[in-house]
Amino acid sequence: TGDYAMAIVAANRDTCEDFIARCCGWAQLAVINSTNMIGIAGDRETIQRIVHTFTEGGAFARIIRVQYPAHTSLINELGDGVRSSMRSQLENVK
Repeated sequence: TGDYAMAIVAANRDTCEDFIARCCGWAQLAVINSTNMIGIAGDRETIQRIVHTFTEGGAFARIIRVQYPAHTSLINELGDGVRSSMRSQLENVK
């Protein structure tokens, strides 16, 4: 649960990582679609600020219809918990 978002930004990886490192809130580089098209994910408010900043500067950036932080450390941690729980349940099958 949470208020998350994802966006696509027309910028290279270094530009996105530098911007994310300097912004307030939680965001992560999520997907590298191509050299100059990056997916980012994080708190909705943070992602919206990033998109706004890029579009104000004339770059393409858009929120996409995903309401969870796909391809981030948060999802990886969730996956670890699910795998552990399923492993435990499968070991206890009678």
